[in-house]
Amino acid sequence: MAEYGLLERLGPHDLAFIVRTTTRRRTDYETVERIVRENPDFLETLLDDDALFRRVISDGEILLKISPFLYFTVLIRRAHRDLKQTPFTLEPGPAGRLPVFDAREAAAFLDDPDVQVYLAEALSSFVRTRSYTIYERAARGPRRKRWSFSDLRVFDLLDLADRTPEAARFPVYKRIGDLCLYLTGITPDHVVRHPESGSVRGARALGAGGGRQDQVLMSLSDYEELGSRFYRLASRSEAAARAGYEAILALLADHFPLARKPLNLISEQYIAWLPGTRPAGSPPPDPPAAPA
Repeated sequence: MAEYGLLERLGPHDLAFIVRTTTRRRTDYETVERIVRENPDFLETLLDDDALFRRVISDGEILLKISPFLYFTVLIRRAHRDLKQTPFTLEPGPAGRLPVFDAREAAAFLDDPDVQVYLAEALSSFVRTRSYTIYERAARGPRRKRWSFSDLRVFDLLDLADRTPEAARFPVYKRIGDLCLYLTGITPDHVVRHPESGSVRGARALGAGGGRQDQVLMSLSDYEELGSRFYRLASRSEAAARAGYEAILALLADHFPLARKPLNLISEQYIAWLPGTRPAGSPPPDPPAAPA
């Protein structure tokens, strides 16, 4: 995770956007960009600039101008700062939101720069979601079975993991963890109001659901448990060690409820929710469905 810094992770136009938004007394923007590239520590200060935060949350077309990684990095860094200044977070539930005095713990969790980077990258992956179609050879005869799945549906991903050879499951395990974090962090009210159901074929095979029924419902706590479990499985993969994700995934597995707290704050206070619209960069999940 620490192999590349923030500067290397920015999109091609991000630095110019940052400099032009935060520079007040100079107009030689290209010179300022060069200074920041030569002194990457300066970037930390610019990312926390109030003018940058205000522009990011007020521009309805912001994701046409900057990368999703920069967008979510700015929001996560502001959440880190705000969590340090409040004693509690608001936990969604069937009866409404209740205060939980864990804000300082959540802020301390974000003290780790690798956590901030991982959360920004994970959230960025949900700006554009994908559906896939796989053709499998039938048990008998030459015909092939068509199977479609979405990477925004937990039960589809569980089924996909079940169909994937053990040695190649790391990206699916990681995606399941990321999706559970996204759902409980960015759309927790949707999860509370609309518990989702799906086939337990993959869940049963992977030890992720009860095996006595054909359908299972997913509550907020179910997503937390599932996300933690699959982050743990992903962290133990050889592929995670090779990619440098072993430590951060294990940390997320250990502290999943804390990891979603800054995301809750982002969803509640920074991302504009308007009647009939979607939060910027955060399309709500489609209703889960059993694989065809």
